[in-house]
Amino acid sequence: MAEGNISKDFEEDFLEVMLHSSIAKEMDGVVAELFIRLFIEPDTLSMDELVKKTGYSLSAISTKLKSMEEYGIVQRMKKPGSKKLYFYIDKNMGRLAIKKMRRYLQKEVQPLKRNLPVLLEKYNVDIKKSKDERFKKQYVLVQNYITQLKYTEDSVLKMIGYMENIVKKSEGHSHKK
Repeated sequence: MAEGNISKDFEEDFLEVMLHSSIAKEMDGVVAELFIRLFIEPDTLSMDELVKKTGYSLSAISTKLKSMEEYGIVQRMKKPGSKKLYFYIDKNMGRLAIKKMRRYLQKEVQPLKRNLPVLLEKYNVDIKKSKDERFKKQYVLVQNYITQLKYTEDSVLKMIGYMENIVKKSEGHSHKK
C-alpha cells in the first residue's frame, strides 16, 4: 500500500469490519456508519466531511446526528473562526456504556417507578373489594413489575459504579503518543 493512502485504507477496512459486527447490525445503517466514522476519526468531522465520506445526503446526516446527539452518543462543537458544526464521539467505550445505562434509567426505569405506583394507588380500593380474578392477577403482575424495576435499577447502578472504576483505571493506563 502506498504510504499516502494507508490511513484511508485502514479507515475503510475498519468500517467494513465494524459494519459486519453485531453492534452495527443492531443500529440503523446510517447511524452505524456515522458512529464508526466518527469513532475512527482522531479529530472532529463537519457535516460536509461526513457527506463526502458516506455519500448520504446532508439532510439524512443532519437528522441522524441530531438523534445521536439526543442519545448522548455524539457531541457537537464549533471551531473558532468557523460557522460550521463539527461532531465527535467519546472514544472511551466505557463512558459511552455508562451514558447509555444512565439514559436507560432516566428515560425508562425511573418514569415507570414513579407512575406505576400511582396507577396501583388509583385502583387500591377496587382491588380490595373486586371479585374479578383477571383484574387481581393484572394488579399483582404490575406489583411484581415494580419490584423488578427496583432490582433492575439497583443492578444498573452497580454496573455503572463498576464501569466508572474500569474507566478510571483505563484512563490511568491509556497509551498516548
